[in-house]
Amino acid sequence: MSSSQPAAARPERTKLIFAPIRLMAILILSVFAIEMAVMIALSRMPQLSVVAANFIDATSLVTILFPILYFSVQKPLLQLLEDYRGKERELLGHREALEEKVARRTEELTAAVARLEQEAAERRKAEEALSESEDCFRRIFEQNDDGIILFSQSDGAIRDVNPAAEIIFDCDRDTCRARGVTRFCSRDGGNTLQETLDELRDHGGDLQIPRLTLALPDGTERLLSFRGKVVQLRGEKILYTTFHDITRRVRLEEEAQQMQGRLIHANRMTSLGMLVSSVAHEVNNPSNYIMLNARLLKGAWDDIAPLLEERYRETGDFPVGQSSYGEMRGILPELFDGILDGAQRISSIVENLKRFGRDDRTGSEVPVDVNEVVSLACAILNHYVARYTRNFRIEPGEGLPRVRGNRLQLEQVVMNLIANAAQALSGPQGQIRVTTSCDPGSGQVLIQVADTGCGISPEVAQRIMEPFFTTRLDQGGTGLGLAISANIVKDAGGTLDFQSVPGEGTVFTLRLAPVPETAHPNA
Repeated sequence: MSSSQPAAARPERTKLIFAPIRLMAILILSVFAIEMAVMIALSRMPQLSVVAANFIDATSLVTILFPILYFSVQKPLLQLLEDYRGKERELLGHREALEEKVARRTEELTAAVARLEQEAAERRKAEEALSESEDCFRRIFEQNDDGIILFSQSDGAIRDVNPAAEIIFDCDRDTCRARGVTRFCSRDGGNTLQETLDELRDHGGDLQIPRLTLALPDGTERLLSFRGKVVQLRGEKILYTTFHDITRRVRLEEEAQQMQGRLIHANRMTSLGMLVSSVAHEVNNPSNYIMLNARLLKGAWDDIAPLLEERYRETGDFPVGQSSYGEMRGILPELFDGILDGAQRISSIVENLKRFGRDDRTGSEVPVDVNEVVSLACAILNHYVARYTRNFRIEPGEGLPRVRGNRLQLEQVVMNLIANAAQALSGPQGQIRVTTSCDPGSGQVLIQVADTGCGISPEVAQRIMEPFFTTRLDQGGTGLGLAISANIVKDAGGTLDFQSVPGEGTVFTLRLAPVPETAHPNA
């Protein structure tokens, strides 16, 4: 313990230990010296009594011991007392300072504890708010109808995928995180998405892709809209990206555009029908006038030809118009026949147009000759088909039974099939062949329209009979031809099917039930 005390305290301790010994030594020596001196003095004064000697001895002892005791005992004691009081006052001051310091430190500690409690309460509230916010975010993240994928900004790795994204990309969370979403997009779409993600990682901001093509593992495609931005999540910068499936919306918009185009086309067709009807009526009148006058002229020629022939024999050749009778005598009958034949053809075409445009609802149960149907349809479309090919053949069968149906509607079906075949050809070297025959197995009457065109892809073949489905909307197609044709054939108790090889051609087969022989004995 002594070695650990301060060096300044050691003299004080030594002083306190040897002070009583010194005092005792002083007292003993003083008493001894005084008594010796008194005894020597008294020995020289024998006449003094004992009382006087004792009085002198005591007086001398007190007189000499008093200063010794004062300076050796009382004064040090008084000094010690004063030092004690000073130390006490100093100790009291230190105590008051210590109490003040303790009070101040207590106040500081109390304030610090209050601050800590307040900070702890605020931290608890912040943690509760953060937990509530995370729970809210998780609920929104899990229940959102849009696909949400979180990417790390630092390395671009996928951090999380919500259930909607799993449905959109048709894969679970682990597969998405392992493969990455760009692998599910088409080549162009994947490149665009990757470039957008890289730009987000490098520059941040709010970027979007209005239309993105997604190729699923099963081969189907979906259309997505993409949007992404950088957010702070748990102290880490995250690319927050959303994928919205717009496939249905885009399809509806395309169908609406197609519907609008079809309505416009239908309106044009209505106007065209009215125009055709008007033109047919206007053409029919001069055609009848030409035919009537041509017959009159031919009759007049037949009457005057013998007279002109007699003059020719008698007087020789003579001028007729800008030629001579010798040249015109064989040409004029042919000219009259040509005028009559042309007028008859004009009348036939006009009649066919009028019959085709006429709303005939009374002939649905009339026996129909399929060869006549095919012949009329080909005659109407002959000029149209000539624009697409030089190889248009008609091969009618012989001895075919008649079928029951609406002749004009069946003509419409055949015309639609021939028009489609012509449009499928790639050039004038392509071929169209229309045949009629009888299936010996089923007894059905067949009308086949075959072409060597581009064929029909499997995707188009699945929807080709749907109303308003067309691959030639920009060329005026309405998507109604085959749908209406299929309904017409079905109402007639038949079927309409096809076989196609892409790149080689297509064969449409119209199968109709024959009418029993007793139904048309005069056929």
